[in-house]
Amino acid sequence: MSQDSRGGQRISNILSHLKPLQLIRAWNDCAGPALLKQVRFLGLLQEDGLVWLRLEVPDPTWRQELEYQKEAILTAFNARLAESGYPKAERPTQCRLLNAGGIGPATRSAKGAKRRG
Repeated sequence: MSQDSRGGQRISNILSHLKPLQLIRAWNDCAGPALLKQVRFLGLLQEDGLVWLRLEVPDPTWRQELEYQKEAILTAFNARLAESGYPKAERPTQCRLLNAGGIGPATRSAKGAKRRG
């Protein structure tokens, strides 16, 4: 293995470790103080050809508020990722809000509510 090849591998390895840091920094930069205090950044999820920004909300009031702000949050988050050189193909195109306590996304909550009623 040539020295150039090993150096390239080291750089690639370093860059792959930077991705989680880029995500955290992008969230910290785009979320205001209230979001940072109340909403938990859970990372990205690749599912069915889509990349999801996953956020955990503490209660239904926060969920409703963020439903109205999802697009703006996603746009700001992706702008920060672009500034940091994060690959475009790996940036989120959707935002998924999860209930605190691991209950799951709104669609699962709605199904559970129907069964009870």
